[in-house]
Amino acid sequence: MIWELRVEEPDDAESQMAIGHLRHVVADEGYDSARGAWAALTKIAGRTARLRGGHRLAGWLDALHGEGIEISNTKGSPAAVLETRRLALERYRARLAREGAEIDLRSLGAELPNLPLAHADAGIRVGTNPDEPRAESELIWAFLRRGRAILTGLPGGGKTTALKGLAAHLASDRTLPLPVRASLREVNMAGSQASFRDRLITAAVREDRPTDRNVLITEINERLDEDGGIALILDSLDETYDQRSIVVGEICDLVAALPEGVCILLATRDVAYGQAATLGWPSLRLRSPSTAETTVTAVLATAAAQKLPEAADRPGWVAERAAWVQSALAQDELLHETPLIPVLLALLAARRATESLPKQRATILKAVVTDIVADREVRRGGGRTLGPLGGSELPAATMYAFTSEAAEILNSQGRAVKESVVAAIAADLREPWGLAPARAATAARDAVHLFDETGIFVLSGAEETVAPRIALFAEIGDAMRIVSRPNEMPEWVDARIAAKQFEPLVLACTLNASVTRAASRALHNNPRNTALARALVRSAREGAELNDVTTRKISECLISHVADGTQEGWMSWEDLLWLPIPAEFRASAESAAARHSPDHALVARASLELQFHPNSCGAENAKLLKDVLALRSLPHRPQACGREAFDFTAWLVDRTLTRTQEKAAEALLDQAPHMSPTVAACAVEAPSGLQEALTRLLADLGFDDDVQAIRSAMAQKFAGLKFPSWSDRADDKYAHFLRLVADHATTQLSTTQATLLNELADFVETIDLNDGGGDASIQAAGQRAPRANRANNVLVRVRPSSPRGPSEHRLGSHGALGRPYPLLCSLRLLS
Repeated sequence: MIWELRVEEPDDAESQMAIGHLRHVVADEGYDSARGAWAALTKIAGRTARLRGGHRLAGWLDALHGEGIEISNTKGSPAAVLETRRLALERYRARLAREGAEIDLRSLGAELPNLPLAHADAGIRVGTNPDEPRAESELIWAFLRRGRAILTGLPGGGKTTALKGLAAHLASDRTLPLPVRASLREVNMAGSQASFRDRLITAAVREDRPTDRNVLITEINERLDEDGGIALILDSLDETYDQRSIVVGEICDLVAALPEGVCILLATRDVAYGQAATLGWPSLRLRSPSTAETTVTAVLATAAAQKLPEAADRPGWVAERAAWVQSALAQDELLHETPLIPVLLALLAARRATESLPKQRATILKAVVTDIVADREVRRGGGRTLGPLGGSELPAATMYAFTSEAAEILNSQGRAVKESVVAAIAADLREPWGLAPARAATAARDAVHLFDETGIFVLSGAEETVAPRIALFAEIGDAMRIVSRPNEMPEWVDARIAAKQFEPLVLACTLNASVTRAASRALHNNPRNTALARALVRSAREGAELNDVTTRKISECLISHVADGTQEGWMSWEDLLWLPIPAEFRASAESAAARHSPDHALVARASLELQFHPNSCGAENAKLLKDVLALRSLPHRPQACGREAFDFTAWLVDRTLTRTQEKAAEALLDQAPHMSPTVAACAVEAPSGLQEALTRLLADLGFDDDVQAIRSAMAQKFAGLKFPSWSDRADDKYAHFLRLVADHATTQLSTTQATLLNELADFVETIDLNDGGGDASIQAAGQRAPRANRANNVLVRVRPSSPRGPSEHRLGSHGALGRPYPLLCSLRLLS
């Protein structure tokens, strides 16, 4: 049946009937508004027909909104129901965008306004290919290219901030998957009465309006069921502690029931990567911040604006403290590995004289919480007390309460019931201050409320559970508590090892030698505990002192792990090199490395030779070091479970190689300066980080000719590359292809095809469409081509087959991230 309607003119009968119906849809019910809605609707229908497309009801309403038509959400019609959902979804998107646009300094104990991320971005990116250290990307494009991935990083590495930024980016563009961000710690602590999926969604919408939650839960469930453009962003697997395997199993079961197009990103510290890797997803690694000084300066400038009324006094104040922070970061590379430590240093520098500031990570964290808890928060509230405790007793009592609450949170796997926290604090306050049980409980409740107001440990939910805003604060508090309780140390160490909570153990070892000895005895009792051995190495790197007996035990444990011949085993080699390995273990260490490959064995011999004979470079040693410099990469090894190599550990393998090569080059130049051309040749073929290090080393030692040789070789490499130019109008190399793309009929794509652009990205790279525009030297330097050189006149229409409506992506070579997103810009970043 063909039904012909006369709707071309507004006064046609059918048009008037439609306008009458639309009066029940538009917000003000007015005739003029309905007539305007009908005019917009006919225009949209014409455009949609020309594209051979169509919409469901939600799509037509979205199109009307795009024309500025306001829809009522109060009349009970299908359109009103959809409008109610749309408004809830818009508020949800706005919340995610807001959370991802700022750094919450209050969560770090600072009485400063939120810092716009645009002013303080530390330049953090993710590594995407372990075989090429220069391979990195913005998180959003690396994620969307892979669809499902694992994001790893160090404690304080910025994972949560990166995930908030990712969610904000996705939420701000309706053509991208809808983000659903949740902490697995919260999901896991919600109990097992509801399904994992229900608990996850409930946690994701917990901060939204109560009236919006059911609407959002329905929307998210429909998208999950229909493959309707959605991305699950799961944070804090590591904070589920001894429940990690169970949680990963629940994720695996959830994934099995979801359509292929549902994107999932799972974030964890390195300690839980082994469990996460069983999902079989590719890994992304948060890189160290490239511009931490930007963040430091932004934090200090914010503090200066609050502290100094005279604007003229602020630049000098900021510069003095920024210089101290940079000096502290330069003294210890560990401090520079994460963005959190520079921020904490900046906050400390804003509060203290620079000469009294700490240097090590554990002492920095201790100083931060002491400054927040015992000093500033106590001084701030006039007349504030903890129950009967006030006056001069207040600072010490507050610190007692802080460390007790931190310990109870960790004892409860990251989230504790308020009453159990109150009981733990009361028990610790009772004896030192001679308090009766009821008075101690009153003081404990006041402490819990104080830390909630401060934003350190946050109360949430009707059941009033307590969790740290930042896990490191609970971990340093737990470490501070145990160092003052020597009789409890052995039991505490065993408990933390059993729960796989190694971060507080590392911090406590750094703060107190007795904890180190207790951890060493634990390793003696369980000599195959590789995780404990590696934690002790970390504590030594951060300042803890290990005696000879402990060093031997750690060395034996790590060598045994290396001998497994797996990628996990090779991860222990890097830890082993941080130790003064006993000479009698050298042969067994070399034998263990040989279980991997001849190249691994070569790296092992060279690194051990550099450790045992750093000042000897005879002919045999020179050949060994030269052979190491000739290596380009190490072969991947299988996992312990037998599966082939995975990205994260391969990244660690390359780091081991490049560090050995850097030390080899330094030894050769010091003891055999005639080998400088060999070092220069290695630099030319090396990854960018190693190339920069070797070039700097040659320059510092006065090998100017070799430095110039490296620069000339790199210039010749770039000169040999041909960069196509979109601005060359005489060359229509791509014009015909682009016209075909623009003129071809649109194709219905599934959400998977429209979202996971890996194959399309490979195709675009294959035909060089990502390298358009600009001078070759600009392209070689990795800069974007000028806007004028982009092919901005061609549209590729990607229309998912879901009910979410059409989306268009402008085809450009290096376009800025505007709306709509330039497709080839996306693909460039995806690659």
